[in-house]
Amino acid sequence: MKGNGKKLFAMLAAFLLLAACVPPAASAAEAPTPVFSMNDSLNAIAGSYTENTVDGVKGVSLDGSSGLRYDQLDMDFGKPFTISFAVKIDQYKSGFAVMAAVNPKATGHLEVYLQEGTMMFYAPDVNANQPVHSGISVMDGMLHSVACTYDGATFRWYDNGVKVNEWEITGSVAEIGSTILSIGDLNEGSMPFSGFIGDLCIFDSALSEEQVASLRAPAEEEEIVVETEPKLLVSLAEDGITMENGAVENGLYSNFVHNLGGNFTVSAEINTTAGGAMQILFAKGTKSIGHFEVYLEENGELAFYAPELAENNAVRSGVLVNDGVDHAFAITYDGSSMTFYIDGAVANTSEVSGAITNKTSAFRIGQLLENGFGYTGTIRNIRLYNYALEEADAKDLTAVGAAPADPGIPNTPTGDGSAWTAASAALLLATAAAALKKRAKA
Repeated sequence: MKGNGKKLFAMLAAFLLLAACVPPAASAAEAPTPVFSMNDSLNAIAGSYTENTVDGVKGVSLDGSSGLRYDQLDMDFGKPFTISFAVKIDQYKSGFAVMAAVNPKATGHLEVYLQEGTMMFYAPDVNANQPVHSGISVMDGMLHSVACTYDGATFRWYDNGVKVNEWEITGSVAEIGSTILSIGDLNEGSMPFSGFIGDLCIFDSALSEEQVASLRAPAEEEEIVVETEPKLLVSLAEDGITMENGAVENGLYSNFVHNLGGNFTVSAEINTTAGGAMQILFAKGTKSIGHFEVYLEENGELAFYAPELAENNAVRSGVLVNDGVDHAFAITYDGSSMTFYIDGAVANTSEVSGAITNKTSAFRIGQLLENGFGYTGTIRNIRLYNYALEEADAKDLTAVGAAPADPGIPNTPTGDGSAWTAASAALLLATAAAALKKRAKA
């Protein structure tokens, strides 16, 4: 018995030693080791870049002049694959921009790119030579963790770990015996990208939803700024911007922290003759919580929309403003009613309820963040207040043929945009005291 016990013990010890030498298998929710990791290969990548970290994600910033090259990629894209990366655009430029591309644009080529701010995939050998749309817009100035997978039958898109779209397609990328990887432009140097690309990884399998979700870096807690003192939050486009179909070089403000909540005023001055389509004057966030937009209906009627107000319905002014004349407007909301003031007069008042969620996103002049509904005309003196102006102040602010009057509340802007000229210190203090006293009596 003793001899058998020793043998059993020896066998058990050997088994445990063997088990210790076998590397643990990755769990089903963990992504395997990538064939290529940009961050791990920077020493072998040619080109000009700046190493950067955005929201805890390491990567590179590119200036839009040229991309990077890596000629040591050993990968057959004719088999299932996954491409993942993080992306953040600080200033939108219209057109096309490439995140990553493999080989020159012929058989054996593939690319992941932006088309007017929306992520796309293209390979001549796949999907009958047609792009594969993602439905992912990265125009909100925030960091996006994007991934696309293809198993030979289904192409899937993910944004921040969540599946956004999947398409049944056919075809496979031809194996041509060489693989030249470009990051931030095509192999031939066109369609350069400007912005941040987080760790670009390529896998030789189509990752599962759980594995894609594991790639996303833990999100940092969102910075939410809520101004409690009644004030002018921000003033933009004071010198005026003239645009055609929303095209403007400096119309996007990333990480826009100013929130309207359930009590606010927005105002601006415009001049346009355009019609026939909806046109965005300015908007914050993509169309979900925290979003609002001021826009013109197809007939030129001024309107306001926020998904969380008016039971997800637009609120309209009843006034057409696309007559080629300068118009000043203010839209006030006090938690129960929304009033449009146009050219120094009340245009319309509607019963409205709800509040816009406080959220840091991005603000864009002349288009939606996800593109579309571009404005043609001039816009100036965009102002956001975190309280509803009194009627007299709103009328003065929008008076015809006069410089906008200062409302009776301290109006120092806090953030993006140049300072709005305030009244003299004595007048400002006097009007503020009077307005606060009036509010206290109400």
